[in-house]
Amino acid sequence: MEMLQALTFALTGTMAPPEYLSPSMVNDVVDTARRLHALNYPKLRNALEEQAIQWAIKDNEDLPTMLSWFICSHQCGMSNLHMVCLAYIANIHAAQYLQQYTNETLLISSSTVDPEMAEKLNRRQGVLRPTPHVRFHYILVNSSMIISPSSYLF
Repeated sequence: MEMLQALTFALTGTMAPPEYLSPSMVNDVVDTARRLHALNYPKLRNALEEQAIQWAIKDNEDLPTMLSWFICSHQCGMSNLHMVCLAYIANIHAAQYLQQYTNETLLISSSTVDPEMAEKLNRRQGVLRPTPHVRFHYILVNSSMIISPSSYLF
């Protein structure tokens, strides 16, 4: 909470946090910080990225908003926000694909691992490491079973 208050004070001069953080506001803050060399830009960008990730996670079901956050992350050089947005966009796209092009279920066959070939490939890399021997694993996926990216981000 201290970081949010410090960030809010630096941006607005007040102690009340903004009600909504948008991609355009993040772009404006980063552009201003780049022009004003007196600001501690790396710390400001990191704090702003942390807050932007939280706001992007709140808007995770809206594809246009996630695309705006994705573009913002690219323009501002925020790699963590970039990866969060990419995960949510992929999740939204997968759910839409399953709904549009299947009967909302899809049988995915994991590739059968050839133990001998895997060991040969490992030896070519100069490392002999054990290879798990996986055979004929199937996963039944439907649009309601898609894992939320936030469950493995933090």
